[in-house]
Amino acid sequence: MRSFLRSVPYIYYAYSVGFLGILLIIISVATDTGVLQSAGIALFAGAFVGAGFQYVTSSDLWKLQGNVEGVLSLLRDVSEQATSLSKDLRVARVAEREGIIAIFPSRDDEKFVGEVKEQVREASELWVQSITGADFFGSGKVFHQAMRQFIRRGGTLNALLLNPDSPDFEARRRMNQPDVEEKLKSILYIDHLQSMATLEEWKDAYGNRVKIALLESQPSCWVFRTSQIVLLQQYHNGYPDDRQEGDDFETYRKVSHHFPVLQFSSNSPHFTSISNHLVRTVEIQGRARRRSRTRR
Repeated sequence: MRSFLRSVPYIYYAYSVGFLGILLIIISVATDTGVLQSAGIALFAGAFVGAGFQYVTSSDLWKLQGNVEGVLSLLRDVSEQATSLSKDLRVARVAEREGIIAIFPSRDDEKFVGEVKEQVREASELWVQSITGADFFGSGKVFHQAMRQFIRRGGTLNALLLNPDSPDFEARRRMNQPDVEEKLKSILYIDHLQSMATLEEWKDAYGNRVKIALLESQPSCWVFRTSQIVLLQQYHNGYPDDRQEGDDFETYRKVSHHFPVLQFSSNSPHFTSISNHLVRTVEIQGRARRRSRTRR
């Protein structure tokens, strides 16, 4: 056995060790194991150096000195790529576990717009939670025509919008346009009026297939839900610190919209949570309104 091992060319051992190192790196990326990744890189480096000694004599070692940094740089690149791939796979595994099937960079993204229009075309029931609902119900807005066709063909709509007479709406519209004192001239209020005009028109025409709930507090998220998916985007007040009075509303809108939108499948536990949240929000608002009328 020993004579056989001695008869195997040295370079084959180096190749075997190098192959094992590469295999360990691949396994470490797939399993997110840092120890295996380090061991794989070490074996690969050892095999690389060992293979070199098959052909390099002691008199040639000085000639290799200038290439050492290049070899180390290559190994660093391999390590960084493996780490990056490991992070990507970790994110992908979390997304799969949580039922996230897509992430869009913002509501202005072309693929997001296309996805919403496709979902509206295929849906029989829709839930929309928004501050003004302008994208869906404002005349000439991006989803208005698709929503009108949805209602005409027999769809059921539940719209949850922020009450324009609430303190939260007033605070939001002042933050959006701090230089506009008169509420009736603010774009947020005008958008809301247009949405309500559309919704009231549809409700008059289609009755209980159109349900409207006005929320007293600002919703934490923009939500679009069908029976198959939920799209969710966090609302935020994180506008740039250097925003000045007089900045145009379009600039604000882009900042507001530019936040990732998560798409959950109906198999996700979050789909059920968000669906229940919408239903209970409507119930809570209904009870609050009934109590308010009773007090009067």
